Amino acid sequence: MLTTIRKLPSKVPAYSEHFHEKLSSACISLVILFTLGAQYYSSFGVGFVSRRFPLFEATRSPNLWPFISYPLYTAPHHVGEVLDQYSLFGILEDSSTVKIDADDLGVCIWHLGTFVDSIRNDDSELTGQMVEWWEKRHSRKLIGLRLENHRLVFAGATVEEGPRQLPKTVTLPLAKDPPR
Repeated sequence: MLTTIRKLPSKVPAYSEHFHEKLSSACISLVILFTLGAQYYSSFGVGFVSRRFPLFEATRSPNLWPFISYPLYTAPHHVGEVLDQYSLFGILEDSSTVKIDADDLGVCIWHLGTFVDSIRNDDSELTGQMVEWWEKRHSRKLIGLRLENHRLVFAGATVEEGPRQLPKTVTLPLAKDPPR
């Protein structure tokens, strides 16, 4: 039994290199089109897709980064408009208070705003997560939170102190006794 070995060409045909260039260009173009489509979808949503496939319902959330769903500029403020300015304080076991800001939690200012909203809207799950983060970073126990709203009134060229609003206080559950 003799086996003949066929010699393969030593050079790759020229069409192969051209094919790979075309393929890479097509892939890059598809990635660009997908990115632009995702940006459009997150900004405007696509009604017919959402109705047929609820999984693809557009969510207007800053968690869609880099596909940001909020406008680039905020709405203008007019004379007489009341502006809310929240301050968050933690109440420690000895009843002293500490100011809690974004740096204390290791988050950006936008995430701190999410936590403030969770307190305002009584979202205990998100509030509990924020408390856990703070307690881990500072090795101290919080027994409560106080949210103060220092309202301001836009008066054209100046900003004046606005109407007082009572602070919202949240009592946190204390550590549960171990089972006996």
